[in-house]
Amino acid sequence: GHFVETTGASLVRVAKAVDRAIFHGDVRNRCLVSLDAGSGNGYPSMVFSQLFDKGFHIGAELCPGLVANSMSNLKALTAKGVVNLMDGKLDKEQVEQFGELAHNVPPRAFFVHGNLEAIEHLGGFDFVYGFDAVNSWETKLAMANAWNHPKSRRCMVVVSNSTEAEMEALGYKDIIFKEGVRVQFRTSGNESLVAHVYKRKSLRKCRHKYSFESPNAETCPMFAKAFELYRKGDEVARMTFTGYKKNTLLFDANLGSDPYSLMPQRGERRNRRGLPATVNVSAEDNASLGTWKVRRLWNKCYIGLTNECNAF
Repeated sequence: GHFVETTGASLVRVAKAVDRAIFHGDVRNRCLVSLDAGSGNGYPSMVFSQLFDKGFHIGAELCPGLVANSMSNLKALTAKGVVNLMDGKLDKEQVEQFGELAHNVPPRAFFVHGNLEAIEHLGGFDFVYGFDAVNSWETKLAMANAWNHPKSRRCMVVVSNSTEAEMEALGYKDIIFKEGVRVQFRTSGNESLVAHVYKRKSLRKCRHKYSFESPNAETCPMFAKAFELYRKGDEVARMTFTGYKKNTLLFDANLGSDPYSLMPQRGERRNRRGLPATVNVSAEDNASLGTWKVRRLWNKCYIGLTNECNAF
């Protein structure tokens, strides 16, 4: 799944399906808080940040290289959005003449390096985008357990590649299928998959509160830093006439990030044969393995990382 990227048009269709599933036409839908479970290069969160521009969007990914790529993309798009704000391209006159999507706003988004199986619950999120065709069964079970957690009761929609029968086998509770959206890929010819949109059955519009209406709702520890930037920054953020909040705390964090700090450093290697992902070669190891073996291991690691970086 590392080399597959969904198209922008497909993600727009998914966003519209989510809007129809969650109290269709409700103005609060622009404030949705989303989780992209297995965010890859981060493209879905980027698209959602322009459509649900008053909300907040988090991507969680296990592969350090993909997280680094996502953070780099976010950094560039944030810089572009900040320049648009400073140039007045999102002022009232410009928006009324050219529309709100003529220029991108700084994405209200953040990316987290972590294992999906470590997500305890989905507190603080309004919907989950889980394009999970490549995920293991264990990972899918972990996401089902997170959905069923009592603290996840305010999460309204989950998007998955799994069919209704598969969702039932995984143990998802309190869901109802709304519609399927065909999602196409950029990098694999005419291949496509269906994104199934499921809504929580127990939703009641008159009683339900969105995430932004419950700023003190408990969140999973994995996302603590992201929600802190989002919530604290919004408390003092200035607002445009469209309602978009200029969260400078979040912008500064994204612009000042070091995307490639997550990549393995010199002296570390990837082991692709079942041992821990990153192994430090110590002085004792050097003595026991012999110089020629250490050099061979390092060369193999270097070539592998170079090929991965080129692919990204």
